[in-house]
Amino acid sequence: FMATKLIRLLNQEGVFPQNWKTVEEVNQTEIDSVQDSVLSQLSWEDISEHNLVAYSNSVANYNSKPVNQLAIPDLLDFMNLIPNNGLILDIAAGHLRDSLYMIDPESRDALNREEMISPSPEKRLRVIPLEGSIDFLDSCVGRFKRNLNRIPLIIAGDFMTPGQGMVYHSSDENLARIFTKDQFEPVLDGIWSCAGYMIHMAPGKLGETTRKWAEALKQNGILGMSYINRKEGMSEMKLLASRSAPGEVKVFSHYTSSEVDEAFESAGLKLID
Repeated sequence: FMATKLIRLLNQEGVFPQNWKTVEEVNQTEIDSVQDSVLSQLSWEDISEHNLVAYSNSVANYNSKPVNQLAIPDLLDFMNLIPNNGLILDIAAGHLRDSLYMIDPESRDALNREEMISPSPEKRLRVIPLEGSIDFLDSCVGRFKRNLNRIPLIIAGDFMTPGQGMVYHSSDENLARIFTKDQFEPVLDGIWSCAGYMIHMAPGKLGETTRKWAEALKQNGILGMSYINRKEGMSEMKLLASRSAPGEVKVFSHYTSSEVDEAFESAGLKLID
C-alpha cells in the first residue's frame, strides 16, 4: 500500500479508507464530510499521482467490471470521421479496449454494446495508446499480440504533461521523439479518450493541456472525448470511494458543457457534434 498525500490528508481528518476491506465498510459519507478540506490542500500533481496509484492498485478489478469491458457508441462515430489507416492517440487508454477495437476487426463483436454494429472489417486504424499505469500496460498489452504492427508506439505517461511520457514500446523512432521528447508535430488524424481525459483532468488544466495535445493534430484532425457534464449542484471535483474495490478512493472532475467548449475553442478546435 502506498499512502499518497490524499490518503495522508484523509487519515489526518480521521478517515482511513485503506482499512476498508469489504463493501459494507466503505463509507462515502465520511469521505464527503472532509472532501472540501482535503481537496483544497492538493495540487494537480498530487491529484494525478493519487489517481495513478489508485488505478494501478485495482487493475484486475477494473478489467473484470462488465461496464468497462464494452466500447461506447461514441467510438463508432469517432472512427467514421477518421480515414482508413489513420493514426490515433488513445489518451488514458486504460486496459486498451478502445485501442484494440480500432485496430482489430476480429475483436469488435465481443466489445460491442447491444445497440452497436461493428464498422466494416476494412476499417482499421493505427493507434498510439497513452496510459499512466505501467500495471495496466503490463496486464493488457498482450491483447495487441496479433496486431502489434498497428501499434507504432505505446507511451507510459501522464496526459496532463503532454510530450513528457516514456516509451513503453516503439517501432517508430520519429513518433517516439515527437511524443516523448516534447517535439510535437501535426502527425495525428485523431485523438480519442473515453472519459479518462476529462473525468481526471484537474481544474485549471483543461485548456492549456488540450492546446498542447492539439499541436499534434493534422489540419482537420478530430478530437473525440466523452465526459460527465456538471449539472447544477454538482461540485467541480468529487472524491469517490469505490464499492467494487473497497479501500480505493479516486478523484473525479466535472465540467460544464460551456467550460468544455471554451477550453477546446481556445485550442483552435471547432465543435462539430
